[in-house]
Amino acid sequence: MVGQAVADRDDAQARVGELEAEVAKSREREKEMEKDIRALSKKVLQHRKEKEVLEETNSGLALQISEMRSSMSMDESRSVDWLRVQTEDLHASMLAKQKEVDKLTQAKEEYRMKYMSMQKQVNALRRQLEKVEGTKEEKWSEVQRVYMAEPLQQWRRCARGMMARRRALQRMMSARLRYDNTSLLRHIFWHWSAMVNRFPRHDPIARDGMMRLYLKGQEGGGGIGLRRLRVAPFFFSWRSTAHRRRRLAVKEYH
Repeated sequence: MVGQAVADRDDAQARVGELEAEVAKSREREKEMEKDIRALSKKVLQHRKEKEVLEETNSGLALQISEMRSSMSMDESRSVDWLRVQTEDLHASMLAKQKEVDKLTQAKEEYRMKYMSMQKQVNALRRQLEKVEGTKEEKWSEVQRVYMAEPLQQWRRCARGMMARRRALQRMMSARLRYDNTSLLRHIFWHWSAMVNRFPRHDPIARDGMMRLYLKGQEGGGGIGLRRLRVAPFFFSWRSTAHRRRRLAVKEYH
């Protein structure tokens, strides 16, 4: 199950990387399209200004023509014709500029449509990326809970029980003058055997480590000591009364 969860996590991370690369590419294309749209907008505004200038020039020329026709000689009529030709040329150039403006406006609209489609793709990729991120977080939290948090809680419960037994033995050793040697050995061996049997047999490393902590104590603190336990197994080597003595010791002092 750990391998499957790790493989799923790796697949999710690879997919997240691909989606992030696609999102980065789409963002770059989006920035390029925004630059093109801004350039087209500037061109449209420039052509509109030129169109306004041409319209003002045309209106001014028409006004001059109307004023000059009131007092017109032959030479003046020729100049008027020349002005009319110039006006027609200006009007033609203005129509050409208007066509260019229309083309630029159409191109701007096409770019805008492309930009909207790309924005939709980017939003879809972002939603897919968020979904993959959520799935990855859920799987990783499940892996942490099953393979890290629960075993740690079990080990802590076991360690709390061992430390309680160690404190009980320390209290008993501090008051050892109240008992004779036989009762003291009974207590020590009963706690020692209960502590050894409490640990799982398939995990000798943790069992030996806690035995060392239990017997020798933490740094700066004292344990019950190994020398005091050397004679305890020999004391219970006589099987005829060992169980009865241990039961009596438990009833009397616990």
